[in-house]
Amino acid sequence: MLEAPPRSSSDRRLRGLPAWTPQILGKLKIAETDRLLGFWDLMSYDYAGSWDQTAGHQANLFPSRANPASTPFSTIAALERYARGDVHASKIVLGMPMYGRASTSTLGTWLPLPRRWRG
Repeated sequence: MLEAPPRSSSDRRLRGLPAWTPQILGKLKIAETDRLLGFWDLMSYDYAGSWDQTAGHQANLFPSRANPASTPFSTIAALERYARGDVHASKIVLGMPMYGRASTSTLGTWLPLPRRWRG
C-alpha cells in the first residue's frame, strides 16, 4: 500500500536523486544534506553499459563473487554508505529499472565488449 507523505509544518518534500559512484559519495556531505531532505531517491541502476570495457550487471544488488571487476558498483554498497552517513532506511526510496539491456555482440557477462560498443 502506498501512503502519502505526512503533511505538517516540519514536512520536507525535497528529494535527493543521487547516483551511486564512489567519486560522488566521497564528496557528498550526506549527514548535512539529509537534514534538508524528506527522501533520498537512490538511482540503483545503469551500473553497466556501453561505456564499460566488459559486459556486466545493470542493477545488481550485491557485487559479483565470481568476477568483482564486473560489478564495481552495487546497491548494497550504496545503502551501507548512506547508513554510515546517518540516513535512516525509512528515508531511502530504492529505484529499480523497469527495462533491460541486451547485446548480441558479446559472448556473455564479464567478457570484453566489442570496441564499437564502448562509450
